[in-house]
Amino acid sequence: MNKADGKHPINVEGLDHPDDCARLISSLTREVEKLQSTKMENLAAIANTAIPTEKQDEFSPQKDENDIPLPKEDMLVLEETNRQLTKKLEEKNAEIKELKDQIKMFKEKEEANKINPATEFELRKQIASLTETNEKLTENYQSEVVLRKKYYNMMEDMKGKIRVYCRVRPISSSEIEKNCRIAVSFPDIYTLQIDSGKAIKEYQFDRVFDQSSSQSDVFEDTAMLIQSAVDGFNVCVFAYGQTGSGKTHTLIGSESNPGLAPRCFSQLFTVINDKAFL
Repeated sequence: MNKADGKHPINVEGLDHPDDCARLISSLTREVEKLQSTKMENLAAIANTAIPTEKQDEFSPQKDENDIPLPKEDMLVLEETNRQLTKKLEEKNAEIKELKDQIKMFKEKEEANKINPATEFELRKQIASLTETNEKLTENYQSEVVLRKKYYNMMEDMKGKIRVYCRVRPISSSEIEKNCRIAVSFPDIYTLQIDSGKAIKEYQFDRVFDQSSSQSDVFEDTAMLIQSAVDGFNVCVFAYGQTGSGKTHTLIGSESNPGLAPRCFSQLFTVINDKAFL
């Protein structure tokens, strides 16, 4: 009597070549054929060991005297063996399908990785051309950097080696309580007029910032000096004025509204990082 094969399913993981899969498929196919043969033998044995009934005697052909029915227990064993063989066949067929799918995947990957010689030659040609272009662009960029530095600082020199800006702070609450009045006016962004009550005096600056000017407005023109500092020129910014005129607010500011110093440091590192990237 044939028993079901007790082998464990083959593990198909880790197969990294189509030949490995093909060998496993061949081995599994032989196992499947053997299992199918065993299954057919068991089915035939089960059919021959069925207990005869009146209906079977009536329609069945005459049996050989040597055909002796097997005991019921043996028939049950054969049926259980057949179930096991059927399950085993399903497992082997599933393994074969998985291996075939893996072979298909290997072949697709192999096709995808293939490069036509003509295509490879064209790609190498393009890479060489791009490399040459990149070298020329780098060389031109270095020349442009030198020219930019030269003209940029010439432009800054035209604005004057020393530039004087004037910022007027808003009137304070204590000044409002004392009924103080605003004595300054701004005809344009370069002119400041002071009304003393007797006469109006006018002063010219490189830039004038009125009471509504923000920290960003003040920094906007000053930020141009950061590039000069990075290019190697000496730069100095300082504030002058009497106590309470707003020097600390303009230079330092607060965490939520920073002044010139923290903004300049931030801009300095930004320019350096951009230059390093290029």
